[in-house]
Amino acid sequence: MLNPVTSTAVDKRWVYGSFTANLYDVVRCAPDTLGEDTACTTLDLSWLGADYAFASSKNKIDGLMFGQASYPLPTVCYALDLGHTGWGTDPVATPVKSDDCDADGRYVAGEVIQLSGAVPNNDWVISGWSGTDDDAATAASNQLTMPAASHAAAVHYEYAHPLYLSPTGRVTVNTVRYEDEDILEYNPADGWLPYFDGSAVGLTTADVNAFYLEEEGTILMTLDKPLRNLPGLDGVLVDDSDVLRFTPTALGKDTDGSFELYFDGSDVEPTTANEDIDAISLAGNGDLLISTVGTVRWEACPQ
Repeated sequence: MLNPVTSTAVDKRWVYGSFTANLYDVVRCAPDTLGEDTACTTLDLSWLGADYAFASSKNKIDGLMFGQASYPLPTVCYALDLGHTGWGTDPVATPVKSDDCDADGRYVAGEVIQLSGAVPNNDWVISGWSGTDDDAATAASNQLTMPAASHAAAVHYEYAHPLYLSPTGRVTVNTVRYEDEDILEYNPADGWLPYFDGSAVGLTTADVNAFYLEEEGTILMTLDKPLRNLPGLDGVLVDDSDVLRFTPTALGKDTDGSFELYFDGSDVEPTTANEDIDAISLAGNGDLLISTVGTVRWEACPQ
């Protein structure tokens, strides 16, 4: 689109301020007003004929319009980096590049890119993605929309059979200290990781005797000594013959959540320290399975 600029060609030498204009030069007026009362806020030499071999007494400019040429903006391409965590393959992008980009792995902003070919190793599964349009997906394919910046996307694999344990006392693993109220997780890719930090939810003075991880993400557990006023159980004294259910809002080193009483040991009238629960599990039909440290003489069982 042309952007006209008001200009005046002079047909004789004109001395104005600090410059002299010839008949083959162009004087530019930045107008304050136009029409019969035209006035210029600034007046300067806009185009010198001498600079373009136009300086001749035979050459005269009667009128002109300067235009601004419109050029297409250069294509900006951004790099896409694809990767994975855990054990498995990197995803593959389709297309391999945007049509206007000259190298594979480079895309224009707004390009929709299909991701496929995410294959976990044996005993590993896809736990999610990052940098995609659906990071919560657990399928082997996904897609992303390229932003106006270099970008990274990854598929995340997790071990399908991690090991969980709670130590009987303080241990240090890879410079990280764990206590007997903690639960650790082990997988081949990451080694030992904090899964449940008991001190963050009031278990500092107790030992997690036994635990069971439910599919919903909750944790059943029993303790080695009575505790009062745990999160979610204000005023309640929890005994070592009880089973608690912990519902997390966060796990790992920032563990948070609340407890509820899942199995009240007082219902079966425990009488000795031997009836302290030291192992728990759930049967396929949902029944609670327990083991105690010694002989059990429960006088009543709930129906």
